Amino acid sequence: MAAGSCLITGGTGYIGSFTTLALLEAGYKVVIVDNLYNSSKEVLNRIELICGKRPEYVELDITSESDLDAVFQKHPDIDSVIHFAALKAVGESGEIPLDYYYVNVYGTLALLRAAKKNNVTNFVYSSSATVYGDATRFENMIPIPEECPLGPTNPYGNTKFCSETMITDLINAERANALKNKDEAAAKKWNAGLLRYFNPAGSHPSAIMGEDPAGVPYNLLPLLAQVATGKRKELLVFGDDYKSHDGTAIRDYIHILDLAQGHLAALDYLRSKNPGVRAGTWAPGVAPPSTK
Repeated sequence: MAAGSCLITGGTGYIGSFTTLALLEAGYKVVIVDNLYNSSKEVLNRIELICGKRPEYVELDITSESDLDAVFQKHPDIDSVIHFAALKAVGESGEIPLDYYYVNVYGTLALLRAAKKNNVTNFVYSSSATVYGDATRFENMIPIPEECPLGPTNPYGNTKFCSETMITDLINAERANALKNKDEAAAKKWNAGLLRYFNPAGSHPSAIMGEDPAGVPYNLLPLLAQVATGKRKELLVFGDDYKSHDGTAIRDYIHILDLAQGHLAALDYLRSKNPGVRAGTWAPGVAPPSTK
């Protein structure tokens, strides 16, 4: 018997595919929806090769509420969603902000409407530490704690903040509506985890899965890999006046396997503890929760 049934949006992407693998290994049934904008269906074969299980896959756009509704209708056992599907490049978001609001915000709205219609009540949202903006503007906020004031400084961060707010408002409203009817059991069903992190890196120990974007990489590690394989001539390093030993920037990373386990731990926590809305920050110096 499955531990639960979960819809994963953007599940063929980097973090989505590793989280799918983690859930399948933990006994969950997984249905992936993705439009393959920056990924490939080949990852489904790789997931199956590693764990012997293959998630169901439906190709659709996150902005199509009717298509999402059809997936929920076909799989009435789904009770949870992990939502990754989004555009994610900070620089690009400043150039085409309306595209980012359409995919990231309207896409989240379409998902929430379809989920609510089909009584899907647990949401794990792939947010970003970008929602905090420049945390150094406050004292004692590095490493970044959840209580750090939010203040995104770019359109991408704004879309994540907006989607967090939308999810929070839905959960709080549904809980309040249920309590008005004196139905505490119904109120407890509505829960969300807002996971704020950045800089995932790494691959599976088998070397079967890793970060393999379909388009131009926006992250350092796949760019570095392309230089190593000869696909790219050189790696450009920007900045030479940072307070580091060589003047270049210092970045902290979270391993993709740890991050995937963090999403699994968050989902398990929502389903077992019914906490309402909770935020989790996995930024430099902050480890993700353990499932042990």
